[in-house]
Parts: sequence; structure tokens; C-alpha cells
Amino acid sequence: MLAGLATVAAIHKSGRTLQRDLVVLAIRAEESAWFGAQHIGSRALLGTLPTSVLQTARRVDTGRRLAEHMHEAGVDIDRLKLGLPLKDPSSIGGYIELHIEQGPILVDQGLSIGVVQAIRGNRRCRHAVCRGTYGHSGTVPRIARHDAVFAVAELVSSMDESWRMIEEEEKGDLVLTFGQFFTDPGSHSVTTVPGQVTFSFDARSHSAITLQRVERELIETADRIAARRGVTFEFAPLTGDEPVAMDTQFHETLLRGAEHLGLSAISLMSGAGHDAGDFASAGVPSAMIFVRNDKGSHNPEEAMEMSDLAEAVRLLTWFVNHIDEELS
Repeated sequence: MLAGLATVAAIHKSGRTLQRDLVVLAIRAEESAWFGAQHIGSRALLGTLPTSVLQTARRVDTGRRLAEHMHEAGVDIDRLKLGLPLKDPSSIGGYIELHIEQGPILVDQGLSIGVVQAIRGNRRCRHAVCRGTYGHSGTVPRIARHDAVFAVAELVSSMDESWRMIEEEEKGDLVLTFGQFFTDPGSHSVTTVPGQVTFSFDARSHSAITLQRVERELIETADRIAARRGVTFEFAPLTGDEPVAMDTQFHETLLRGAEHLGLSAISLMSGAGHDAGDFASAGVPSAMIFVRNDKGSHNPEEAMEMSDLAEAVRLLTWFVNHIDEELS
């Protein structure tokens, strides 16, 4: 939002009058730790927030529903319950978002700015369980074991090999993460064959076909391991978002602007989801500028240089001026 305000201030100072309205948005709850729902602000604005979320999402500390909090903030809840947008997407000429890069590409290449070409889609299983049989670690031989840890470890290893093949041999785009992996603290011990492992799974790719393949391989591989090791796997329904491409014209205009301003910039993909993806999915031409950010994001040691932000604001201001002319 601050970058947007800086752009408005620069245009105002220049004395130029745009042919279109320029609106700076402060969008709430892209990642909502309070409610466990994603992109609440942008999806509410665009009419794509699932109506069920209004009642099922509750704030973790108070237990109150999302609908109650949004109503108190002045949101027209009746429109949201009907699945209607708070702003007609067809009335929006374009959307551009400036964001830190959450990965290492710009830092590794010594560049301050990236222009996003597409946003990865994902497939997620937030809760999966492998159930085996508890036993004494000193008395149960390998042939008689139904070890949940070895079973899930084999699943992780198999999916890692699939990832390597897709990435290296087939030149595909993919990232996989088993972000949670733990045994039951009430039953495990140093001398116990583990009978249960709970874990999560996250796959991301720019290819919908790759995501479908990975989802299929996850389940098929688990079934084979279960049959061989005498365990069972239980997966909560996999959820996800499809990959979203940014607007080609906006993307090329940003790259042209960076060259015109003498800024070092590259085209790159976004591995994380953003509000820009919701706007693009709603039919709004969208674009993103990434700013170099050392040590990624969600990291207390992450660090963005103000000089990099200043360059990104220059590009954002140039883009707004030029796209205003192109769209009018």
C-alpha cells in the first residue's frame, strides 16, 4: 500500500491528470492466521469468497465467525452471502501488486526487481495419517513390523524421486513439501515401533497437468506402500488453486519500463499465492512487481533494502503512467 501511495504522490507532484481513476487498495487477510482462510479481502471484493467460509471460519482466540467481524468492519455481508462482488470486476481496468520476492532468485542473481509472469497453483493435504502397529523395538523383527515412520519416510523418498524426475528429466516446474511430520507424543518412545505418523503435503507448480499428476502419484504410491508394509494411509481431501498467468501486455510493459529506466530486472514465476491471482482469475488484467528480499519471507531475519523498494516504486509509477495511455 505504501508503494501505491508513493506512486500517487509522484503522479500528483508531476501535475499529470490520469485518464482513469487510480485506486490504492489495502487488502486484508491474504494469509489469515486469525481465521485459517486465504485471500479473504480480495475474494470478498471480487465475489469469489466461498459463502460457507463466512460461517465456518472462526477467529482462533475468540471463536467468533468471520461474518461477525466483517459486518462490524462495515462490510455488506448480505452481498457476500449471495456470492456477489463488492466491486464489479468488469469495471476494473487493471490491477498491479508490488510485493517482496519470497524466494532467493533475485538475491542469488544480484538483481533488485523481478516481473512476475505467473503464479504457481497448488495441491495441499493439511492432514494425513499413516497407521501401523505399535510394538517393542527390540523384539519385533523387520518382517513382522508395520512401522508407520518407515512407511511415511518411503512415501517422502518416493515423491522426492518423482520431483527430481519431473524437474530434471522432463524440465517441469514443481516444488514439494512435507511441512509437518510427527509421531504421537502420548505413545511414542525411544524403544517403541511407531504405530502412527501424522503429516501434511504441499505441491506447487505452474502446470495444472503436473499438479494433477502429483496428486495421483501421491495416492497411488501410498497405496503401494500400504499394501507392502501392512499400514494404512488416510488423506483429508486435497484442496488447491489452479496456476494463474499474469496479463501478457502488463508483463511486457513492466519489462519495457525497467529497461527504459535502466533498472536490472528479470521475468520470473511466483511460487506463493497472491491477491493478484484472485484478480486475474476474476478476469481483471493483473501484474506483479517483486522486490529483492534477503532470506525470503516468513523469516524474522528477512531484509529488504529501501533502495530496492525505491527502484520498484519508480517502475510502478512509470507503469501506471504508460498503461493509463495504453488502456485509454
